Amino acid sequence: MIRRIHSPPESKDDAQDPKTWRKFDTTTPLCELMTPMSWRQVSFSTELLETLRNIQRYFSVLVGWEDKLDEPMDSSESVDPKATAEFWTDIFGGGNFKNFIGEMAFFDELPSIFKAEVSDESHLETDSDIGALSKASKTEREQRIEGLVTFLTQIDDPELDSDPEHFAFDRTELWGKAIELMSAPFATEFLQAIAATYQGWKLGSRRRGVEFDRHEILCKVEEIKLLYEVLAGADDENERRTLREDVTGKILLTCWGGIAIEIKQIVEEVADRFVNDEAVDQDVQMARAHRISNIGKIFMEAVGYVPDDGLDSLRRWCL
Repeated sequence: MIRRIHSPPESKDDAQDPKTWRKFDTTTPLCELMTPMSWRQVSFSTELLETLRNIQRYFSVLVGWEDKLDEPMDSSESVDPKATAEFWTDIFGGGNFKNFIGEMAFFDELPSIFKAEVSDESHLETDSDIGALSKASKTEREQRIEGLVTFLTQIDDPELDSDPEHFAFDRTELWGKAIELMSAPFATEFLQAIAATYQGWKLGSRRRGVEFDRHEILCKVEEIKLLYEVLAGADDENERRTLREDVTGKILLTCWGGIAIEIKQIVEEVADRFVNDEAVDQDVQMARAHRISNIGKIFMEAVGYVPDDGLDSLRRWCL
């Protein structure tokens, strides 16, 4: 960690003299210093406010609530399902973890999970025949699992296959990659979700078949709808800003709940298939179990090595 230093542009000479620099009380992860584009300060009144609005807009597209927005979308702002899914993947940074979870399917599945309409009684109606995330296209899911298993097989790092009791995680290439990933949005949550399954994996461990609780997510969506209504009726600008933050937090938290279940489902199935492959002998299975466990340890260590600095406002509202 490095102390964040700020130099006020009072004069050119002052800018060159370190004695004139002011030290802030917070620290900045080294990985953030390695990505200068992340240094710029975001103005709440412009960029961040627009992000909050977009989160509402794109969520409304997912659940068919465009008419519920406090600032209705016009025809020029309409977005297709693919653009909507890409927006959410970017917001959560899921694309940074493709090698371990594949392409996120949650936001592609969400419209079919809801297939929702708000009735005159303000009740969220759903088609009881609509499947949950676990009923996604079997072909696409199978391809996803096989691709992730292949990736684990092709990692060329003997250290990963060593006994977890004597594992030197900081000697692996994956350790450096995990530290880099910590600069991605919601990296802590992604790495912890993967590590929670992988870290304790042993030879003989089996996937437990985590279920997606459709009822729970629909109840949360009902709460979001109520916040939409309160926001639409608010006149004071400060109150509207506070309500918009509340809506954003509830949306992000609801979406993350679905993503977390998807991650757990996928990584359990990948670990099960990778370790318990009957086409390889027991020694190979044991080495693979070590690899899975050690990957989990690396990810968990990375989370502790680069602590949250409280800089990600979206993550703060969500969690």
